[in-house]
Amino acid sequence: MIQGFRLVERSQARFAHYVRSGELWVLGGGFQTGIQAWLSNSFGSLLLPTPYFLPLGGAKRRSASLHRRAKPVSVILNKNAGGPLVQNNQQNMQGKICLITGATLGIGKVTALELARQGATVVLVGRNPERTADVVSWIKAETGNQQVEGLLADLSLQTEVRRVATEFKAKYQRLDVLINNAGAVFTKREVTAEGFEQTWALNHLAYFLLTYELLDLLKQSAPARIINVSSMAHMGDSLNFENLQGEKSYRGMKIYGQSKLANVLFTYALARRLAGSGVTVNCLHPGVVATGFGHNTPGALKLFASLAKPLLITPEKGAATTIYLASSAKVRGVSGRYFDKCRAVPSSGVSYDEALQEKLWQLSLEQTGLT
Repeated sequence: MIQGFRLVERSQARFAHYVRSGELWVLGGGFQTGIQAWLSNSFGSLLLPTPYFLPLGGAKRRSASLHRRAKPVSVILNKNAGGPLVQNNQQNMQGKICLITGATLGIGKVTALELARQGATVVLVGRNPERTADVVSWIKAETGNQQVEGLLADLSLQTEVRRVATEFKAKYQRLDVLINNAGAVFTKREVTAEGFEQTWALNHLAYFLLTYELLDLLKQSAPARIINVSSMAHMGDSLNFENLQGEKSYRGMKIYGQSKLANVLFTYALARRLAGSGVTVNCLHPGVVATGFGHNTPGALKLFASLAKPLLITPEKGAATTIYLASSAKVRGVSGRYFDKCRAVPSSGVSYDEALQEKLWQLSLEQTGLT
């Protein structure tokens, strides 16, 4: 039995709705891809198979003429939904190949699920073999889409980044969407076997190197999209090149904030280089999401993450902007922007400093051995 069903339109246009014989009829002006649906019910997930959008007007809403003019939409509702997006079927992901890092937990997992549900071939990158296999099986069962595969890599290691890129290119002849999502925060300074601080290695250098390794394939597949998951934690920070990896002093959230600023700077620098190529690149803030984030570290941060979890948004809500950037026609050709809640918004002032962007780009080339 369906309970507590409501629609919210991001532009605040007024909508009416009703559920009838397994059909959802959405009524209202100014239809936006960003409509979100919330459902509280006893089912794990529910797909309403024949929904339509009807323009609100003077004509009778059940008339045959309105029915003929109605535009079909896909509405995917989930028991734990913070709002999978309502997407026009014309913008489905059939035939698209998507590569998603950090896709075995949280927003990465939800993103992989929803893109697979839209018909995409989805390749997940995970670190844990058992968890990766379980998520692949779960997505196949939930969506009926068998074009889902897992690749294994510890992305904090550049040898692993290069290996997984090589594996992907050996199997796939195109790449339509690259989603750099894997990330973590560490309360204690740790250094990888390759000599880089763990946060910097995973949150920035992995984004930079994986993108670089797949860039030719993305260009060959144009139009293609690159999506870098950043965070509002980049606000108020700058890059301290003398303490970029906590060499002199280490505060976990400070180092994390720098890595997220690096994601934004990298996005803007890359967008300039990709202008006219047919490949777009954007970054986003997913929201403060209740996931496994912060639970990989001991001490106060892990305790805080546990206590704050009831106040955080769901992974479904957190994944909405990533899904939007990966699949929506509304952002076709849009590049070099920072998004929050499926809207382009300003990032921090310092993130627009082109000299800083270029300084980071050069350092990243050096640290990944690309010079």
